Amino acid sequence: MRLTVGRWWYVIGVIVIGGILAACGGNSPPAPTNLTAADSGRNVTLKVGQKLVLTLEGNPSTGYGWEVAQVDAAVLAPQGEPEYTAAANIPGSGGVFVFRFTAQAVGSTPLVLGYSRPFEPNTPPIEVFTVEITVE
Repeated sequence: MRLTVGRWWYVIGVIVIGGILAACGGNSPPAPTNLTAADSGRNVTLKVGQKLVLTLEGNPSTGYGWEVAQVDAAVLAPQGEPEYTAAANIPGSGGVFVFRFTAQAVGSTPLVLGYSRPFEPNTPPIEVFTVEITVE
């Protein structure tokens, strides 16, 4: 069977479109990685584009709050401001701080957060959360 020039373009078009569809079909983003205080000290591996959700208990009514102390945003970028949700609708009750990050590029970075009072800048944090992030 001989293929004419028109049929060659048709065959090439089918192959190209098939390749594009195959590439799109199996590349769903990886599920987010969820961390808590129990994960402090771990090494965590993420894929580029993967989300990281960090949930830490705290009580801002005491003046304390969690703040990012160290991260290379070129590798692991914070996504917006942390969210605080109270555990109960009672004044002075504690709750959880939720931090969201996205793995931006291949590399590694420590992710360090401190639980401190911002109005006491010369006082070290009373708690520290640390993980080593590797992005592949």
